[in-house]
Amino acid sequence: MKKAGLIVKSNQVIEAGYELSTSEQRLILSAIEQIPKGIPVSSNEIYQINAKDFVRLFGVHEKTAYRDLKEAAGKLYERSIVIRTKEKTTRIRWLQMLEVKNPYFEDVIRDSEWQSVLIMFSEAVTPLLSDLKSEFTKYLASDLKGLSSSYAIRFYELIKQYESIGSREVAIVDLR
Repeated sequence: MKKAGLIVKSNQVIEAGYELSTSEQRLILSAIEQIPKGIPVSSNEIYQINAKDFVRLFGVHEKTAYRDLKEAAGKLYERSIVIRTKEKTTRIRWLQMLEVKNPYFEDVIRDSEWQSVLIMFSEAVTPLLSDLKSEFTKYLASDLKGLSSSYAIRFYELIKQYESIGSREVAIVDLR
């Protein structure tokens, strides 16, 4: 059963190193929210995100949502995630495909004409977002309403990860 706005990520992703703008985070989270919970998902699944998803999930104003979607789509394909374990460090791309559905060329398009963005997570990232049985963190996208900084979103996830334990120590160097 799908719970509206539920975000579920492997703890490896929560603790991974990556730099995403707030808009890029919202685009990723809007797609993660669409992933069916409790069943394996192929890396060939395509997720469609539009500005109304930003409004619904994060309480963003509609005009801001169009601008944010446009900004996120412009940079997200190039972004990667760094996962460190005791044995190795792995750098992988978030996405294997990003398609923008708009009626005109990007240089003449108005924000409100952005219809949607289609994304497909990379093969390496998909298992970290789908059919998670252990070592994962979940929260509602609505918990992020009012957070306007990518750092605040990351910090929230790090704290949420240890909610059941009640405390967490993080070295300053690890936060950076």
